[in-house]
Amino acid sequence: MPAILQVLLVLAGGLLLVALLAKIHSRRIDGPDASIVVVDRRTYLLAPKRITAALDQDDLARAHSGMTALRLWLKQEIRYGPKRRRREYAHALEQWELRAEQAGFAGIVDS
Repeated sequence: MPAILQVLLVLAGGLLLVALLAKIHSRRIDGPDASIVVVDRRTYLLAPKRITAALDQDDLARAHSGMTALRLWLKQEIRYGPKRRRREYAHALEQWELRAEQAGFAGIVDS
């Protein structure tokens, strides 16, 4: 077997392994039973879908923790985040507090 073919096979195998591990890792982190965390804008944008899915599955503990994380992150961003998004985040916080109240999670989150 030529040396170039061996190198190409090793590279293809390595690429396949990396792709497989990335798929497993993303499934574990972003899977259906993963905790709902909000730490940046990307997870903020993903959180509503995850919270809705948790409520649909009657996983109230997961939905409650997701709503709490979302509201705490919004409060932090209203104080310290970019000024251009503060009004948007304040409106979103009001909506999420109302939604939490409607879902039965009436506790107010203080930060």
